[in-house]
Order: sequence, then C-alpha cells, then structure tokens
Amino acid sequence: MPSLTAKSIRGHTYYHARECQRVNGKPKIVQTTYLGSLERIIQSATQGQQPLPPQSARLAHFGEIAALYDQAQNIGLAPLIDQRVPKRDQGLSVGQYLLLAALNRAAHPTRKAQLAHWYQRTILPRLLPATAQQLSSQAFWNHMDGVKPYLGWGQTIPWFIF
Repeated sequence: MPSLTAKSIRGHTYYHARECQRVNGKPKIVQTTYLGSLERIIQSATQGQQPLPPQSARLAHFGEIAALYDQAQNIGLAPLIDQRVPKRDQGLSVGQYLLLAALNRAAHPTRKAQLAHWYQRTILPRLLPATAQQLSSQAFWNHMDGVKPYLGWGQTIPWFIF
C-alpha cells in the first residue's frame, strides 16, 4: 500500500511515495519514488508537466521482421543450417546469413549490396547484431561457397533466390 513520507534535510522538507508489502511475513518497502518539495508537488499538480518533444525519431520495420525472426528461432533454422555448412567461429555464421537473406526476401527484397542499409532500418540490430562490413555483398557470397545446391530429393536450389 503506498504512503507519503516526509524527510527533513537541512531544514527543508522533501516528500517520497513509498510502497510497502509483506515479504516473508515481514513488512518491507519495495519501492520509493522521490516527489520533491511541497512547492514542486503543488506546481506539478496545478500546471501539469508537458513531456519534452523528441529530438529525433528513427522509423524501423518491426512487426513482420520480428515475427519471422521469432519463427526462425523457434524451429532453430540458423543452427540447423550451421550443422550442415560449418565455418570458422568468427562473425556471422552461414545460417545467420541465410536467415538474413530469407528475412530480406520475405519482408522487403533488396539487392545484396543494399542488405546492410535494409538491416539498419529493421529491428534486426537488436535481435542479430552485425556490422556493415559483415553485411557486405562480398561477405555474403564468401559464406555461400560452402552451400551446396542439393536438397536431397533430386531437387536443386535455384541460385537466383540468393
């Protein structure tokens, strides 16, 4: 239950909102919020504080990429590809490159030379960190050298999808 607590420091009274709950059967303060002096509380209540306007905004494609990435994580797509096409443990794996390429094709198809630019405008930097150098078209194609076009049932992957 929240309560208002006054503290006197050097002759000035300051107020805090405190929330107390029972923890292991004993009362404990679980949250304290500084409210300021009585004048500040009255000023905030009467004038209402307007939030500061944002200095900048960054638009990003979020929903479709996050949903597709989540599905790929659920089925373990990148690790599954990495089991079949191993590489040295540095930078992005082949599975991660193919996942990025698939996400790009599904959401907003671009050329491999534009992959880094597209990547920066999505939620992917938070989900799958990579540098611009790792997302160059040359780096992508270098990792595709180990990928064989055979699927297993007499079918081949058309290379134009990459």
